[in-house]
Amino acid sequence: MKMLKCIIFLLVIVFFFDACSVTYPKNDIEQSLEKLVKKECNQDSKSYLVGRTLYLDMKLDEIISADDKTVSQAIRKIVLAVFAAGRVVLSSDSDIKYIVVTAYNS
Repeated sequence: MKMLKCIIFLLVIVFFFDACSVTYPKNDIEQSLEKLVKKECNQDSKSYLVGRTLYLDMKLDEIISADDKTVSQAIRKIVLAVFAAGRVVLSSDSDIKYIVVTAYNS
């Protein structure tokens, strides 16, 4: 009987304190993505939401280089930005279907 009460109590706690709330609201999704990319990649970016597509533009000076280490750092930044965009889309209330990440040299 004591075990049943404990299980019921835990179920009540789980249902009343839901952790599945929206982290990134649709109206602030561009700014949220730019802040997250700046925080995680230390890279300035610009994002746009057009219809159901989220665009992220990143200006990378080191994307074209003869040094493999420099290019791998640029690729690492791009990968981190893609993961950040995916997290923002999955944690928002928007109906985004596509993510386009563009990295270009200045």
